[in-house]
Formats: sequence, structure tokens, C-alpha cells
Amino acid sequence: MRTTTVALSLLVSLITGNAQALEPIHSLRIFQTQETFVLDDVSLPPGLPVEVYELDASQRATEELNRQVRSRLQEDLNLQTYEDAHRRAFSDLLNSPDWGGVYQQIEVGSRAIEAAVRLQIKKIPAVVFNDQKVVYGQRSLKAALEVYNKEGRR
Repeated sequence: MRTTTVALSLLVSLITGNAQALEPIHSLRIFQTQETFVLDDVSLPPGLPVEVYELDASQRATEELNRQVRSRLQEDLNLQTYEDAHRRAFSDLLNSPDWGGVYQQIEVGSRAIEAAVRLQIKKIPAVVFNDQKVVYGQRSLKAALEVYNKEGRR
């Protein structure tokens, strides 16, 4: 009789453990681009950390860096002065007030790529819950939450 009670207790605890609610959401990370973004269409609890990573930010930063350097080049470049002119233009940018904004864009892009690699993001859009569960392909935060809740109970 005692063995049956212990076995029944174990079974109940296993079933109860599987039937428990999902782990509360402690953090959200959203990976997107300017064209493939996740709609913020649900009210989240205040204080919930949400980080949004634009994976095309690095490309935009590179484009801005190149634009800024080109704007500092003289128009009468020839092949002999081409490399020196670019070096001077880049140096001018580094020492200008414009550099802070360009540098910030580069950092934002780098952080997005680093986070995507660290969390092994395979495609976008992606919503990461608690740095563990990833929901891909949902363009709505509400839909991503529904998928997370549904899949977490399986």
C-alpha cells in the first residue's frame, strides 16, 4: 500500500510539473530590420525589459560612414591621390562633430549582430523570450506571445 502511495505521489508531481504555467516572461528581445519588423500591438507589463535589435543597422551605419567620407573628398581626385584623399577625409570625419553619431550607429549595429550570434538567431523577425525560447516569423508581438504560450504548454 505504501509503495502505491509513493508511486501515485510521484505520478501526481510529474503531471503537475508538466501542467504548470509557463515561466513568467522576464525579458524580450526582438530581432528585425526596417522592412521586416514586429508590430508593438500588445500592452506589456511596465518594467519588462524589451530590447529591439535592428539587424540592418550595421549596413546603414556603413552607408552613412561612406557618405560622410565621400562628402569630405575633393572633386579633382586622380588615381595617385585617391588613397591619401580617402585617408584624409576619414581622419577629418573622425575629428569632426559628426563622428559621434556615426560611431553610435556603428555600435548599435554591432550590438545587434553580437546578440543575434550569441542567441543563434536563424531568421527574422524573431522574438526571444527570457533568452531561451525563440519564436520566428511573427510580425506581431501579440501573435508571437500566443505562439510562445501555445508551444510552451506542449
